[in-house]
Amino acid sequence: MAYDLKINTVSVKTYASVVSWDGVFAGAPLRGGNLTIPGVAGGVWQPKVRNAYVFSVPLVLLGSSEADFQDKLTNLRNLVNSAAAALAVTRTRPTGLGDVTEACTADYADGLEPAAVNLLNGRVVLSLTNLSGGWT
Repeated sequence: MAYDLKINTVSVKTYASVVSWDGVFAGAPLRGGNLTIPGVAGGVWQPKVRNAYVFSVPLVLLGSSEADFQDKLTNLRNLVNSAAAALAVTRTRPTGLGDVTEACTADYADGLEPAAVNLLNGRVVLSLTNLSGGWT
């Protein structure tokens, strides 16, 4: 299996080709600072959790005309419409021992607003906020 990103069980590849997976597999920043341990030279320790973060996925919409691009863009917008609830997002990547699938709770940030340039070349950047801070 190849790399995949699903939003509410629907693959993004249904509507677009992913240009780069860098944002999808980038790690979240850690929240909190180090706590110095008294009496231990140079000793620092603090349990840290991952902070919520925005990751971007550059896409090329499937199709060959402005009408095709508009159709796919509308479908993507409907997919990420999270007015009712947060999105269930999964990412899958191949490894030497099989595919690894991880999930997070996310919300649509931006990237699917209508623009003439997007419709002419079919390129958009979907940005999602990983509310969980990590992938499980």
